[in-house]
Amino acid sequence: MSDSPQPPGPRRLPPPGLIPSLPPLPFLAGILLGFLAQSIAPLDVGGGAVRVGGIVLGVVAVLLFGWAERTMSRAGTHATPRAPTTALVTSGPFRFSRNPIYVAYALFTAAILLVANSAWGIVFSAVAVVFVDRLVISDEEERLWDAFGDHYDDYRHEVRRWL
Repeated sequence: MSDSPQPPGPRRLPPPGLIPSLPPLPFLAGILLGFLAQSIAPLDVGGGAVRVGGIVLGVVAVLLFGWAERTMSRAGTHATPRAPTTALVTSGPFRFSRNPIYVAYALFTAAILLVANSAWGIVFSAVAVVFVDRLVISDEEERLWDAFGDHYDDYRHEVRRWL
């Protein structure tokens, strides 16, 4: 019998708490608060070039989201935190970011607000990113470490949380 820890196999993770189970909500709140603040005290970002940049950013966000979802599906696990996680995905966009779906959400939120020409929206988008980083991702990372142990710890040290 060996005293060295055995690598954990895939396990079902416990369900996340309320906020971590609904990760798009902080980004949606950022969009709504950005539009509200913009309607109260307009603060524009720029002109047409900013809007075109927002459209490009939105396309990049959609493509990144689709790539991450397909990668997770091929690994036999789910993208939604409410569904059981059965595999530690480290390929595809997960080679560059431990959270490419959240990166896509953040990019898409910023894209909407750039197209809407809302500087307030960019501020509230940043708040949403901080909220997700501190509350949502930290909860998910704890559950992933519980499920995958040293394999997750190695991955966490090799790949950045965001980019």
